[in-house]
Amino acid sequence: MKENNNYELSINGFRNPSIGLEIKHKSLSLHAGYYLTVVPNDDSKENENTSFVRAGLSHWFDITNSFSAYVSVSYLYGLSKSYEDESAYMLEGGVKFFVWEGLNLRLGVAGLMSPDHKLKINPTPGISYSLFF
Repeated sequence: MKENNNYELSINGFRNPSIGLEIKHKSLSLHAGYYLTVVPNDDSKENENTSFVRAGLSHWFDITNSFSAYVSVSYLYGLSKSYEDESAYMLEGGVKFFVWEGLNLRLGVAGLMSPDHKLKINPTPGISYSLFF
């Protein structure tokens, strides 16, 4: 359950927003880390695992003490496959809910955009642990 403190530091262990860190103050947060996903290849019907460095900003809408919604915008730099050494952008929306103490789960949907690729829409699940101070 969320504490009533000024700052929240989240250690993100899976995909949403990335494997990395996020710092939240009031209704805004900054995040950065390693992001991996599976996307359809533009040239074939096969999917490809690809990875990025991701950094961005989120705006939070606190609904209850243990449930929040968010919208996020991020910059991504491709590390592998067809996105290697390319810039991309992501718009995302979703929800976060606390399940036990600082442990929280996220579920969202994101649009991955890049000048040289088709728009990709993906689910963005995540798990994090938050510290409050």
